[in-house]
Amino acid sequence: MSGANPSVSKKKADEASNDTCVIEVKVPREELSAILTAAGINTHIDSAREISSLSSRKITSDEASDDDNIVREHCAFLRAKRLIKLSQKRLEVFELTHLDDPAWHILLDLYVNEYEGREVSVSGACIGSLAPTTTALRHITHMTARGELERIPDPHDLRRVHLKLSEGTQKRLVDVLNSLG
Repeated sequence: MSGANPSVSKKKADEASNDTCVIEVKVPREELSAILTAAGINTHIDSAREISSLSSRKITSDEASDDDNIVREHCAFLRAKRLIKLSQKRLEVFELTHLDDPAWHILLDLYVNEYEGREVSVSGACIGSLAPTTTALRHITHMTARGELERIPDPHDLRRVHLKLSEGTQKRLVDVLNSLG
């Protein structure tokens, strides 16, 4: 991702039309294809003019919440993946045994995997934390107790438990990731 934050601005269409809102979404051109694919929009783009018109398309209030959320969540997903790769590179380059923020890495790993439709077991979250297992388990216990994570028993293997971000945590994480710009 280019680091540019898609700008989303709400504008009044006109005061006389039942307070209809129009949301203008601007997305860097290089991210447009990935966002359209994630949104399930099969648009064949032939020219720079078409790309330009799609990258700053105006959305009516009826479409706003779905399209706005798709853009925000996809941009957050791309940033989370980039942060995970950066952390892995830091471990490699500086020959570290683990990083100093396992809770953050657990959140990022869960978000990316949930976005991609994969379940994450507790042991998988420990690996995603980039920290020793006991440290990761301690963070998982604290985050679960605070309601940031949900534990979901595996219906096929009662010994296994999956983790999931709570709805509030996911929304806050998307906001934080999108504030990175």
